[in-house]
Amino acid sequence: MSGESLRRVREICPKCGSSYVIKYGRFMLKGKALQKYRCKDCKYVWYESIPEKIPQRAYELILKMLRAFIRDMDLRKDLNAAGWLPLNEEDIRLIQELDFCEVDYENMRGRINPFSELPEDLLSTDEGLIFSDYIKSTNIIEEIRKTCKNEEEYRYAIVNGLKLMFQRAKYTFWEKEEGVMPSEVCSLVLSPQWVRASEVFANLLVKNLITSIYGSSSLLSTNESTTGKENYGLLKILNGIKPQFTKIVEYFSKRPELIEFLGLVWFAFKKVEEDKIDYLGARILVLDEVIKIMATKKSIDEDKLRNELKEMSENLDELIEGEPWGLSWGDVFIVPW
Repeated sequence: MSGESLRRVREICPKCGSSYVIKYGRFMLKGKALQKYRCKDCKYVWYESIPEKIPQRAYELILKMLRAFIRDMDLRKDLNAAGWLPLNEEDIRLIQELDFCEVDYENMRGRINPFSELPEDLLSTDEGLIFSDYIKSTNIIEEIRKTCKNEEEYRYAIVNGLKLMFQRAKYTFWEKEEGVMPSEVCSLVLSPQWVRASEVFANLLVKNLITSIYGSSSLLSTNESTTGKENYGLLKILNGIKPQFTKIVEYFSKRPELIEFLGLVWFAFKKVEEDKIDYLGARILVLDEVIKIMATKKSIDEDKLRNELKEMSENLDELIEGEPWGLSWGDVFIVPW
């Protein structure tokens, strides 16, 4: 993780307003450290002072420690073991007074303390942003672990995660022969009203699924108001897919770990979105840990769960083989990453 890409920061060009800004070297002017920036769009160049909280000589070392942390987290090291960098005595003197750095004097090494808050100027760098994304991800993972220990909170997470999955789903309809699908269904699916009707459809699906598997939909809050025409089209869809959806319910009833995983991972995904986690490695960390958490909770082998997830889409498609028309369920029951 080196080169120009790690020097890009989330700054705004003061001239054109572009966010495509590159961070270059630092300069000393009248005893002050300045950071150089250049806009990639309008080519405007400007300088900003580096806050004095971080000594100029320590700045590069701190960036190296941030990169070491990112590298270790990419390699899936434990949070307590990530980011340690060998240091000499001069390095230790540079960082030992910084409250966001951690020093292991016995082993002559140091790192950025993942439990401390980074200064704003470090958070503006790509290294700082990725570091922050990883910290947010580990916090989400810890929250998911706690949720799984409380059955009421766990059920709530699953239901609301599934609701989000159905709401975000891409509903792809198909027919074996043209004209097999009811005209009312075609009209609704192809109409502008489908955007609103699909939300109602999603709520109906998740309510049916949860009621069928768990025997209760009391945790669901749905608003299912539609016009008479939309309602008629939805009824046609629901009646048409009922035989295949019954098979879908049976499939997940025999594999509760899959439906619970989907609900939990979509619940976690919502938190990833709310925390604005952009770095892919940090997002994937959440996914990997939710798989481990679910495997532990359901007392199944982690590899077995991963294989079931890989085969799920194909298995769902096979269930509806022979139907004259229907939904591509593999586009509905999906992992968000």
